Amino acid sequence: QRRCIYRIKRLSGDDGMSVYKAMETDFLLRSVAYVPQTGIGFHASYTLRGTIRLRDNKLFVHGRAIIPLAVAGRDIRPDITAYMTAELSRVSGEKLMTQRFSDAHGSIIPTDWHTSMSMFLGGAEFVLPLPPESLTLKIWGNVEYTFSEGRYVANPAFPPTETFAVEVEE
Repeated sequence: QRRCIYRIKRLSGDDGMSVYKAMETDFLLRSVAYVPQTGIGFHASYTLRGTIRLRDNKLFVHGRAIIPLAVAGRDIRPDITAYMTAELSRVSGEKLMTQRFSDAHGSIIPTDWHTSMSMFLGGAEFVLPLPPESLTLKIWGNVEYTFSEGRYVANPAFPPTETFAVEVEE
């Protein structure tokens, strides 16, 4: 996947005030994950993908989860719930806001187990602080599988996280 950052004209007038740099970028987080359930195991791997947009001091994040169900055993049919979290922080590490988003319908029981399933998870909106200051946006997520005997959260070998810079234009 390619990543693009577009720089757009200043958002303020000629008053010399700082503004946030406009941004539009895609993200793709792949996770090799394990669920200790017969027939799933390492087939619990998943991908999170989405877009980040910054315009007029508002930051928008939306995403989806892609789950490769084709490799799961034919007798394994759990409910699946996926979620993403976006966290806005100062560069000092102070957290400003965290938003979790997931499919508004809750868990899904897939009907086609021969291909990958893509679940739209929705999005989050952040109003950025004024005056503008450099910030970071961290994105991560996970997938849960619910069977008749219980719920299992995918255990990623390396947690799928990525941090993006929210920059100030002087």
